[in-house]
Amino acid sequence: HLVLGHKTKDDDVLLTLCERKTRQFFMIKIEDKTSASVMKAFDKLREYYGSKWNQIFKSITTDNGSEFADLSDLEQVSKTLVYYAHPYTSCDKGSVERHNGLIRRYIPKGDRMDKYSVEDIAKIEVWCNSLPRKILNYKTPEEYFDTELDRIYRRTEEISGLAKELTEDLGDVPVEFGDLLGTATGAEEAPVVKLLQT
Repeated sequence: HLVLGHKTKDDDVLLTLCERKTRQFFMIKIEDKTSASVMKAFDKLREYYGSKWNQIFKSITTDNGSEFADLSDLEQVSKTLVYYAHPYTSCDKGSVERHNGLIRRYIPKGDRMDKYSVEDIAKIEVWCNSLPRKILNYKTPEEYFDTELDRIYRRTEEISGLAKELTEDLGDVPVEFGDLLGTATGAEEAPVVKLLQT
């Protein structure tokens, strides 16, 4: 979702995301509301989370605006599924709408976004993610998100370790199978790793 300040073409914009399970809120300042700027922000986010992107962002629900027209390109470069909300149906993305309301406590409608620094935006994001939520059993989104990240990273390490052990134990396996095991470490697609997950 995009949060606008002063509705002019020469003002910055906030790209906001809310992770559905943990309610972790992301605020990314971008230079304008073009689809190129939106995709640039998503590319940076994908780069930041690296190989864990697919496990963290399994799907994205967004507006139908032209600024999100290229977002479906994410499906070509990752396993993230992109869904577009029904027109004029903000309840399709209620969590992010709620968080955008929290932003307005600090950035009133009509204020120029470019007068807020990246540090100002980061402070608002930290505040949003530090609020305990009833839906999270009164934990904060930050606590819950960190727990989920730990689970994702730990699981990947365990799978990688098991695949490495299996490779070492098999030793003289046919080249094709050995190659498969070598590429399987940390990759979900490899059949061997899928077997280890069950």
